[in-house]
Amino acid sequence: MRMMDDLFTEAQRQLNICNSCRYCEGYCAVFPALERRTVLEAGDITQLANLCHDCRACFHACMYAPPHEFAVDPPEILSRVRLASYREYAHPPHLPAWLRGPTWLRGRGALATAATGVAAALVVVIGCTDLTTLTQSNPGALSSATVYTPLNAPLIVNGAISDFECAFSRYVVGSGVFTDELADAISNAANFDYDRRTLTTGASASPTSAAVSNSAKPQLSADRFDMNGYVINAKYTLGRNTGNTFQQTYTQSTVQGVPIEGPFVGVTFPPANYIALPIGPHQLYIVWQDPTNAIIDVFVMNFVKHTVYDYAPGSTTPESAGTITVVKTGPNRIP
Repeated sequence: MRMMDDLFTEAQRQLNICNSCRYCEGYCAVFPALERRTVLEAGDITQLANLCHDCRACFHACMYAPPHEFAVDPPEILSRVRLASYREYAHPPHLPAWLRGPTWLRGRGALATAATGVAAALVVVIGCTDLTTLTQSNPGALSSATVYTPLNAPLIVNGAISDFECAFSRYVVGSGVFTDELADAISNAANFDYDRRTLTTGASASPTSAAVSNSAKPQLSADRFDMNGYVINAKYTLGRNTGNTFQQTYTQSTVQGVPIEGPFVGVTFPPANYIALPIGPHQLYIVWQDPTNAIIDVFVMNFVKHTVYDYAPGSTTPESAGTITVVKTGPNRIP
């Protein structure tokens, strides 16, 4: 009994930590049942142990699992409690002293004798007794009379949900690992460069060494980008054009800017020639020119962050900034 007391004391310690944390309350039927108790008796712990189906989801999610000093491992301690409950309620009790025989019969001979006796007893029981009389009660099971009790509805529903979630999560993780869908998991971050074959000779094996190297040294280009077919709305929130939204419609060589919101609505601007140069991933440097090739306006557009910086020469406050929306794309994709 001393061992049983120590077992329930340890289970009570761990479950009290779980009841205070409640991070795993949606994982299975154990935790909703645990939260309804402020004091854990031996019967309560036995019931919780028999609600556990040992999926171990809580162990993998627990921040207090070993090697943390709290050493919380609910599946392990509840498994031990279950075994103890089986020994208590299902296993036959110890034989009385008068059936053990003299001391010289104990040991291997006693085990053989006991096994023979048990086998003979089973033959007699099976042959002479209805097996239904051997049924045992599970202290964690709901009887047919209590299944439809409203108070037990959350327990039944949460148990079914947890069983499904456990099976589904294992399917997702298993299939993801098998098909390399989880190749970018944090635990594999150090292997990114090896997996992509982007680790050069003598390079550091940092998780993103190749990616950082590539992004830090973009390929320079003076090739013009054809924006034919693009329609872009530039909405300004800073600088000279604050409060205005201009719609820019591009052809193969010209662009037409039309104010569609703000104080400049109704003002007509002539079409302009333009030159667009890629200056980075999804970034363009766009220059508008008049017929004499004098610069009218300069834009830097970032199509990832959807920002625009505008510089109009000849003004005392030439700078403006805002956001862009691509209303229509052309046949050429922005590099």
